[in-house]
Amino acid sequence: GQNILRKSKKDTRYYQPQYNSSCEKIAWAENKFGKYFIKVKDLKTGKTSLIYKREHKLEQITDYSYPLIKWHPSGIVLGFMIEKKGEIYFITYNFDNKELKEIEMTALEKVNSFDYSHDGMNLVIAGFNNGQSDIFIFNILANTLVNITQDNADDYTPLYVNQSKQIIFGSKRK
Repeated sequence: GQNILRKSKKDTRYYQPQYNSSCEKIAWAENKFGKYFIKVKDLKTGKTSLIYKREHKLEQITDYSYPLIKWHPSGIVLGFMIEKKGEIYFITYNFDNKELKEIEMTALEKVNSFDYSHDGMNLVIAGFNNGQSDIFIFNILANTLVNITQDNADDYTPLYVNQSKQIIFGSKRK
C-alpha cells in the first residue's frame, strides 16, 4: 500500500476515511481545534484536493461527530453531512463538474451515520427527530424524508444490503 498522508500534523485529528467504489480516490476529514477540512486524494496521480472547509479554530471541546462522509456509488460524487448554525445539511461534491450542492435536512436534529442506496437515489440515515433516534430514508431527487422506525428504541448505523432491497441497522430493542 501507499501512504495517504505524506506526514500527519500535530494537533490534527484525521477521521472518516472513505474509498470511492473504484478505490481510485480516498476522502477523509481533518480537524484542528474545531476547524475541519474534507480532503480527497487521487491515488493514481497522488494529488490531494481540498473539497470543503468549515468552522473556526477555537480553544474549546471539539465536536468530531461531523462531517460524516460517504461516496456515491458512481464514485464521482462525494456526499457529506455537516451541522451549520444548528441545522443539518447534506452536501454533495461532483468531481466531474466541481459543483457543490447543499440540501438542508430541516426535520433532523442530528445525524449519526448514513449510507447510499446502490443506485444512489436514496440515503438511509440514523438521526434524531424530537430527541428520538430513528432510521430515515431520504429520497435525494424528491427531497423527502420518511421515518421508518418511529419507536422508542435507539437505532444506529444503517446500511443498505441486497441491492438496497433491505436495510440492516443496530438497535437497542428488547
